[in-house]
Amino acid sequence: MLLVILKFIQVYEGDFVHEDVSNRAQAISRLVASNSKLQDWMARSPLTPEGLEGIQRYSEQVRLATSVEFIVIFDNHGKRLSHPNPSKIGLHIQGADESGALRGEEYISVSIGALGESIRAFTPIFHDGRQVGAVVTGITTANAKTLTEARMTKMLGGISLVFLVGFLAIIIFSRKLKKTLLGMEPEEIALQNHQQHGLKVRARRRARHRCCRAAPGRQRPSAQDPR
Repeated sequence: MLLVILKFIQVYEGDFVHEDVSNRAQAISRLVASNSKLQDWMARSPLTPEGLEGIQRYSEQVRLATSVEFIVIFDNHGKRLSHPNPSKIGLHIQGADESGALRGEEYISVSIGALGESIRAFTPIFHDGRQVGAVVTGITTANAKTLTEARMTKMLGGISLVFLVGFLAIIIFSRKLKKTLLGMEPEEIALQNHQQHGLKVRARRRARHRCCRAAPGRQRPSAQDPR
């Protein structure tokens, strides 16, 4: 039974962390995509060296500030304009899950990219109503698993503490109750009550018997009785 409960908690915590990580990644992607300076840089054709440098710098600033594994900005052809590893810039984005973002869709996916399997949040980038690219924010599933394990450890620690406090409370209560009952166990109390009940029953029977023997019988009045 305990194993079933632990498995349920593990699944629940895993789902909770996955949803929490997904929402966090999506919020970061939306933040990046809403930056007007970034939109201006990406709207220029061709992209200037100054714009490319600014995109990489801004992307890394947000990534370091939010402690996610990667933020990758790419153009309408899927070519990376930013990456934690600068040598990846200019190459096509990995994961084979970017097509929806290039069609203007926003979504969450789990795929394998340059940094391994990750939870990836895609958001398209627009400039004056025209799509100029997209951004993906990723948190590795290994990191998500670590977060799940940390939450599990805290939860199990809390459950263990509750059980410990409850167990100590039962011991203290039992000792106080036993002291109140003069150190007798429940079986001894039950036996004593049974014996006392038997004594009371026998005492009542003896009292009735003595009353019956002591009381004289009633006599009928004679005919000469003046009453």
